[in-house]
Amino acid sequence: SGSDLSLSVIASGANLSYQWQLDGVAIGGATSASYTANANGTYDVIVAGTCGTVTSLPTSLTVNTLTAITGQPSSSTVCAGQPASFTVTATGTGLSYQWFKNVIAIGGANSATYSIPSVTALDAGSYTVTITGTCNTVTSNGAALTVNTAPALSALTTSSTVCVGSGFTLSVTATGTAPFSYQWLKNGIPIALATNASFINLAVAPGDSGSYSVAVTNICGITPSNTHVLTVGSAPVISGQPAPSITAVGGIATFTVTAAATPGPISYQWRRGGINLPNAGVYSGVNTPTLTINPATLVVAGTFDCVVSAPCGVITSNPALLSVGTAPSIISQPNPVLSRISECITFTSAATGAPTLTYQWFKNGLPLSNGGGISGATSTSLSICPVTAGDAGIYTMVASNAFGNASSNPAALTINPACNCADIVTTPGLPPGDGILDGNDFIAFINAFAADDPAADIAGSTGCGPDGTVDGNDFVLFINQFAEGC
Repeated sequence: SGSDLSLSVIASGANLSYQWQLDGVAIGGATSASYTANANGTYDVIVAGTCGTVTSLPTSLTVNTLTAITGQPSSSTVCAGQPASFTVTATGTGLSYQWFKNVIAIGGANSATYSIPSVTALDAGSYTVTITGTCNTVTSNGAALTVNTAPALSALTTSSTVCVGSGFTLSVTATGTAPFSYQWLKNGIPIALATNASFINLAVAPGDSGSYSVAVTNICGITPSNTHVLTVGSAPVISGQPAPSITAVGGIATFTVTAAATPGPISYQWRRGGINLPNAGVYSGVNTPTLTINPATLVVAGTFDCVVSAPCGVITSNPALLSVGTAPSIISQPNPVLSRISECITFTSAATGAPTLTYQWFKNGLPLSNGGGISGATSTSLSICPVTAGDAGIYTMVASNAFGNASSNPAALTINPACNCADIVTTPGLPPGDGILDGNDFIAFINAFAADDPAADIAGSTGCGPDGTVDGNDFVLFINQFAEGC
């Protein structure tokens, strides 16, 4: 293209004339023996003379056009993983293409379009194409491929434990194409205002425990971080306090505390009277939940507690009292008593034991209480004043403490039968007689005897008791007993 081709014909004859044709069509003005051609097609020439006309053989002319770029490849910006392509448009004859990246030929890149199905950061650069035609070679302008990358994040630590009230910070470093935006999440839910590369909680609370992560966004997408599990620790809590312990000398005593803490581990230190105990001698387990004292002695009796420690705090248990002692033993037995009605009597017993003993008197197996004629029912001496007929029975004293009970020998209170018959006045709610022989009985008997009333029938064949007859035997028995002052 742009060049001319001269066509000519040689003919003989008289009076010759010429007419050049292109594809069978006469070319205006082309009437000489030669013609300068510059268009594609088939050329021939008609030569006319005096004796006739003749047409030359045809000749074909192919005009090759120069190679020219009509559309330059455009620069492109894409994210890694996306496709990218460059296209050139050109005119010319017999075109062939070769794409270059940074002036290095790309194998197999031999068409008007060069495509990359999934770009990587390594594909960034300047791309050109060289177009070669029949007539010449041209090179395109450079087209830049800019590759943006999605955020790549540094890893968060997987977990941490922070005590209540302490600070907590998480940070992430993002690489890739800036700018970045951040959103921190707890248990998958966005945290309000947590939109920086670092998440800071100045004073954690128990409710802050959970799984934390961050999502980082840029032009190429969102990248989630790994998860960090936060455990909010608290001071230890004692759910089971040590209980007071009572043991005999030579026995085994234990104290146990139950505690929990987040996080652990938990450590223990048992104390006596506020002083740390050694894991030696009678003590074992001083650094465990259970303290053992073996053997217990009077010397080790006292108050014990346990200091419970964990990473987030210290707590001390309630104090627990250890009492060490001996079971009661009776050292003095009560003596039996023979008493007349209305007399005052005392039973006395004694016992040893530690700690302090308590006492309880029983009559016929039933506990006594103070009142009426009874006093000292919970002491070592029981007094009955005055004695009544109903007080007759078996008496025992029981001494008690935390280590056991001891019962005295039984001691009988016997009422002198010679003093029972003359007591004929009865008080409602009491056994026959009122336990007191006095003028009331004398007047009542004399009146009953004078009236031959059965109330005066007090002398039976075997002692007190009616025999069906009010007679002199009754009178004599009454006078004798009354005179004795029973």
